[in-house]
Amino acid sequence: MCYRRRTTVTVENFTLFKEKLTLKAHTINVIPCMFQTLKPLNPLRFQLEWGKMDTKGYTRLIHLHGDRVTVASPDLKDKYHIFESQVANGICSLVINPTEMTDSGTYQVRLKIVGKLYEPVPSIDIQVKNQDTDSRGLSDKKSETTTIASTAAATVSFEDEILQYINSSAKRETTTSIVLGMLLVVGVIGLLIAVQQCMNRRPKNPAGDEENPSSDEENSSSDEETLSSDEKKPPVKTSKKG
Repeated sequence: MCYRRRTTVTVENFTLFKEKLTLKAHTINVIPCMFQTLKPLNPLRFQLEWGKMDTKGYTRLIHLHGDRVTVASPDLKDKYHIFESQVANGICSLVINPTEMTDSGTYQVRLKIVGKLYEPVPSIDIQVKNQDTDSRGLSDKKSETTTIASTAAATVSFEDEILQYINSSAKRETTTSIVLGMLLVVGVIGLLIAVQQCMNRRPKNPAGDEENPSSDEENSSSDEETLSSDEKKPPVKTSKKG
């Protein structure tokens, strides 16, 4: 029997940044959201969903599973968007285009990995305010255009900032791995140098070395020379008295 091992993915810093956010009606707005994991998620192993809480309860707005995105109803297809290609990297922001007065309420983002819901579920209170009006009660078109442009620019800026943060985190991990690898190499080289020095300090006069004879051989040779010199000495003559 074969068992498949299921690894646990640790999610950190799952946040919506703020508890409350005020948006302007009839503009493009982004509810910022991000989370962190040690490595990018497998799109087939997680699900991301944005929903809204009101007096009637929870209503699903947009749902992502794999490469499939579904919305609550066909008429909302162009209203809610997420950065599909970046969710696996931790960008879970919701784009509302356009934002209307009825969009006020409490929003939740739910993340499921291998069927397990991340808890606590992050939520944020959204309040939508109408455009500024003049004394005749007409909306200021110039203000509306400026708001849309500035909001769109903020959206791009926010996405770039989050991407830059994720890339910098990956660079820090890579730098740490390189430093640890260099320290390991330096340690191995130091060990080899120490071993080489120990070997160099050992005596270089092994037995049987003709150029560097051992002390026993030198003593034996000295004894032989002494004996040879004694043999060469002439015998001492003794005289007999009487």
